[in-house]
Amino acid sequence: MANGRSNIPRNTSRFEPFFYLPKDTEAHVQRQFQNDRFDNFGLFIQKYVVCDNIKSNEFKPFLLKQHSKTREEEYNAANFFRADVERLKELSQRRQLAIPAGHMAFRLTFSAATPLIVGLGNESVYETSITFHPVYGFPYIPGQALKGSLRSFIIVERFGASEKEAFRNECFTFLFGKLGEEGVKQKDIARGALCFFEALPLENITLQLDIMNPHYSEYYTGNKPPADYLSPVPILFLSVKAGATFEAFITIAKQLFHRISPALLSQLYEDPQRKGEVNLESLLKYWLEQALGYGGIGAKTAIGYGYMNNIKIERITS
Repeated sequence: MANGRSNIPRNTSRFEPFFYLPKDTEAHVQRQFQNDRFDNFGLFIQKYVVCDNIKSNEFKPFLLKQHSKTREEEYNAANFFRADVERLKELSQRRQLAIPAGHMAFRLTFSAATPLIVGLGNESVYETSITFHPVYGFPYIPGQALKGSLRSFIIVERFGASEKEAFRNECFTFLFGKLGEEGVKQKDIARGALCFFEALPLENITLQLDIMNPHYSEYYTGNKPPADYLSPVPILFLSVKAGATFEAFITIAKQLFHRISPALLSQLYEDPQRKGEVNLESLLKYWLEQALGYGGIGAKTAIGYGYMNNIKIERITS
């Protein structure tokens, strides 16, 4: 196998994965594991949990079997991921055809300039998690994550991190809605005009194993003061490699689109040289380039994850 199984030295224990599944299902998964292939990687990670059968009395799921004195590193979960580019392109065409009648639509594409991890803190049998599409099993960016990143960036950069100030801006509330603020009356709650589809991968989608290595875990749990004698605790997690390209669609009902005026959009547009030319496409491009390129998306953006480049948006329906 590609993960080095044939290089096990003599007199060492062979890695024998165990799956807590019904016998017939477990036999099928074992065959898939031996062939180094799972068509639905999300299902593999979330449901076909790999455990170490050598210590059968201990439930220990893992993403990577690490090197030790008795065994080599033999298992890397990222090696089992496959992406069918033609299938992704077909899915992209189907999604475009599924845009509701009576809606304007914009096609958004971007590439990961740095590794990307969405859903790191979600529930998982492992110590970490990553968001996979519930049907197709590949990593993706949910629509609410895309919208939330853009919305939060605008609030921070345009309104000084004050949601109350953002809610006083007519253009912001028209596009993103007005809800969730404590004290907002029911009659004042409004739905945003923009609808964000999930960002699905198009090409160059590859997974890798990353590591975070907190040195003072016992300090963080409140048991000991931080000191050099504390041992680091490596924590492995999956991320999307830099270079992956994603595609999403942003839609708005035509009846709402026709209510938009340059005067309304100029409330949220900060380029003084082009305020007279502002339209919804240029407004989205203006903020998305900043939000995805400088604000990032997903987890660990503070240390360089989740930043995008090659951000393009175009109107695809009239």
